[in-house]
Amino acid sequence: MTKIEAVIKAVDLERLVDCLNKTGFQGMTISEVKCFGKMEGHARIFDAIDFVPRLKIEIIASDNRVEEVIRVIEENANTNMKGNTMIFVSTIENIIRIRTGEKAIE
Repeated sequence: MTKIEAVIKAVDLERLVDCLNKTGFQGMTISEVKCFGKMEGHARIFDAIDFVPRLKIEIIASDNRVEEVIRVIEENANTNMKGNTMIFVSTIENIIRIRTGEKAIE
């Protein structure tokens, strides 16, 4: 299993979720986050960092569907403008259902 995290602009959320649902991904976690990072052409004032509001979507996918999820995110959260952020991909060691203690990966 693989965890895919994407930090996106809020304006892209509805379209992205609709497209993910159409491809069969209905479970995801969405969090409000604040970001800052390298932005070309912007002076950086170290004592006054302006955080930019974004949303973080987290999806757990089977390994054979990871590229599909990444493609959907890239196609639906890319405005071709500065300020688009990142997709992070990491391996999941285990998933445990809190209610039952059931382990998804042995």
